[in-house]
Amino acid sequence: MKIVEMRNKDNEKVLPDFIEQELSNSKIKVPSSYAVNEAFNKLMNDTLWVNPNPESSFSPTNITFENISKYSYYEILYKSAGDKNFHFSTGKVPIDKQTILYAPVGGSLYYRECGQIVNNTMYIANAYINGNLSSPNNMALIPYKILGHYK
Repeated sequence: MKIVEMRNKDNEKVLPDFIEQELSNSKIKVPSSYAVNEAFNKLMNDTLWVNPNPESSFSPTNITFENISKYSYYEILYKSAGDKNFHFSTGKVPIDKQTILYAPVGGSLYYRECGQIVNNTMYIANAYINGNLSSPNNMALIPYKILGHYK
């Protein structure tokens, strides 16, 4: 068995890669599972927004999207807080619903509300620890990418 890279006339790699296998004196080509997943993910979602400063504090903000009507769901990728900076995902959220980013960090629960998308705009609020609304911590739960998932 060997991996066969597919390339176009400009010698650029084209997905998917193929695994060439010999079976009973005939060769067949099947897509590798990695290549299939990579191609599938590119077909099923688009990057709608990327945080230009994911290492900085994230203050409340409105994020405006273009052509949001062609998506059924959005997904927010975010990192927690503290030294470990674990990465999380909201999973697919219907476009007309809001969500909450949350993460347990050192015995505390951090959370940040994200409003539903209205008129192509989403509001992302302050981050708080253990329900203490008088003291936001915007170094926590920093969104770094928002994806749009197709209908």
